[in-house]
Amino acid sequence: MAGGRGTAAEEDENVDHYAVLGLPSGEEGAKLTLKEIEKAYRNQSRIRHPDKRPNDPNATADFQQLKTSFEVLKDEASRCVFDARLRARRERLVRDSFLDAKRRKLATDLEERERAAEAAEAADPSSRPSVGRRMWRLGCRRSSPSSRRGRPRNLPLPPLLLPNHLSK
Repeated sequence: MAGGRGTAAEEDENVDHYAVLGLPSGEEGAKLTLKEIEKAYRNQSRIRHPDKRPNDPNATADFQQLKTSFEVLKDEASRCVFDARLRARRERLVRDSFLDAKRRKLATDLEERERAAEAAEAADPSSRPSVGRRMWRLGCRRSSPSSRRGRPRNLPLPPLLLPNHLSK
């Protein structure tokens, strides 16, 4: 679709069909009977019908969404699939919010340790480790030019290959 919006399948996947019909979602929605769903559909269709809202340009699309939601919830197999998808989405939101809280805590702990280390350095600059010691803590190793090339130090360098006209 134009305008950076997702495809119709992606949009349909993010719709809470219970909310479209004005019904409770989640575990309460999964326990609803077909009669309760049909009653909610009839009530909403009377309110949302395009003939009842002639000045609303989105009335037809809204009513089609209502019909689609009713069709999904009316069919037992598609309703079970939708309930499972809705449950997985809610579990993912809970898990993500827990991870976000954990990440925030880790970040604040790290900032607190950094502030404490800076305060200790400012109080006693002689206790600051040398550059080599700090590099060793970070896992950096000093290397000689020959070891950077991946060759042991005691082996000779290969002969320089020059074009024939320069070798004379």
